Amino acid sequence: MGNEISLHGSGREDIDAKMLGNGRPFVFEIKNPKKRFFSLKSVENESNAYTKKMVKIKDLRYASKEEIAKLKSAKWEKTYRVKIHGEIDKRKLKEAVTALRGKIICQRTPNRVLHRRPNIERRRKIIEIKIEEIMEKTAVLTIRADAGTYIKEFIDGDNGRTLPSIAGIIGKKIETEKLDVIQIHDQG
Repeated sequence: MGNEISLHGSGREDIDAKMLGNGRPFVFEIKNPKKRFFSLKSVENESNAYTKKMVKIKDLRYASKEEIAKLKSAKWEKTYRVKIHGEIDKRKLKEAVTALRGKIICQRTPNRVLHRRPNIERRRKIIEIKIEEIMEKTAVLTIRADAGTYIKEFIDGDNGRTLPSIAGIIGKKIETEKLDVIQIHDQG
């Protein structure tokens, strides 16, 4: 194909998070291509067959330099579906959701990534948060947040490195059991 290939994606998630919904925009860059034009549909079909439904590529097209620059600098909000686990008091969870909706949170670099990222404080907005389901020891939440929000730490508080957090308001240990991205906003 070419001498060097780069994949530029819009944002990133933890390895255990699924990207669902409308997918993640990306640019596949081929530097010094041996062939400049080829069937993108064939690339789509071959890639989808190779990944065995773990990754699905659709609507491939050639991109302009402006589109690539926009993608690389994008700060799109995301909506997550999060299954949490712990000692969940229904009343306190409802109070936490109400208190956090539309609020700015402060997050220091999470302990789990501190070894590879600078220890800085980020301010992120929790745009929307809803309870989809509450069971005895689990609940499912939908959270829309600014780009770069550490959702797992927003749930568990990361030993006080994220303030406020759901666990902090509830006053009990709460953990993320499952995290999926269900929409990346403003891709247009």
